[in-house]
Amino acid sequence: ALGLPGNLETNQRAQKSAVYSEVEWSPDPSLTLTAGVRADYYEFLKEKFYPAPRFSLRLNISSNHVLKASSGIYYQSPSYVWVLNPSNRNLKALKNWMTVLGYETYPRTDTRVSLEAFYKDYSRLPAGTIPGVTDYIIITNTGTEFGGRDDDFQSFGYFDLVSRGKGRAYGAELYIQKKNSEIPVFGQMSLTYSRSEFTALNGRTYPAPFDQRFIFNLTGGYLPNKNWELGFRFRLFTGTPYTPVYRPSENPIRPGFVQNLPEEYLSDRLPVGHHLDLRIDRFFYFKGWTLVTYLDIQNIYNYKVPIRPRYDFWEDKIETSNAIGILPSIGIRANF
Repeated sequence: ALGLPGNLETNQRAQKSAVYSEVEWSPDPSLTLTAGVRADYYEFLKEKFYPAPRFSLRLNISSNHVLKASSGIYYQSPSYVWVLNPSNRNLKALKNWMTVLGYETYPRTDTRVSLEAFYKDYSRLPAGTIPGVTDYIIITNTGTEFGGRDDDFQSFGYFDLVSRGKGRAYGAELYIQKKNSEIPVFGQMSLTYSRSEFTALNGRTYPAPFDQRFIFNLTGGYLPNKNWELGFRFRLFTGTPYTPVYRPSENPIRPGFVQNLPEEYLSDRLPVGHHLDLRIDRFFYFKGWTLVTYLDIQNIYNYKVPIRPRYDFWEDKIETSNAIGILPSIGIRANF
């Protein structure tokens, strides 16, 4: 099943509109409270009006320490493709209730450190209803591009759906920034932990296709003088989930099929990936303008991040490939 009829032609118009209002109050110079509401209107849904209240606060504990918090509801309209199916006219707007807590400190005038935690509660997500066929699908947990193969292309959404799926995402991020100052070194570091998962109508919980548990980013630079800038970027990340694929003749569970759905849906995960980029900039100063030349080397140690395997129908084989390896480049630009 491809999730779309063999031939579908339609010409429809629908209106989406929204208004937003916000009020800010500071009962004390160190405290700022903000309350607001957004109202969305979706003409093509039976339930058309969606008010979404939001709230935030900022508390300056001292000149160098700040606490922040926010909570609010956010709506997203269903895809037009989904509601083209007459059975899906009762779909509702997708709901996300998000809460964020944060702390910032400034140990130096050129340095900022922040720690932030978040929790997102998803509800009213479009979910498939047919037992053993589509009841494992949360339509927002899929992709409509080439990766739609992971759910037999049912991610296009032209099949019966109900707004009863749910999910959640939560995590935390540590962020450190050093600006250029009398110490001619600058950079940023972030370490993020997050989880994202959805629960389908079959009662099972699946990770999101974009679920990466850990992401570490480190960028930095050094300015020995006004003519040179040396920089680097390093990234380390855990792999995303994917659905295993087989040659149909070698599938141990369902011979003749490329995948075992829903049994193995998003049950495997790509390995850890990482890469290091280096860059050197040379500045030439002229009256009224600057000439910059640079050498940029991406993925300098040539680590090829694995890409999820695919089944080649024409060659009857499993394709395993990697992202691009080392990529050097040189360039020139003028700043006026």
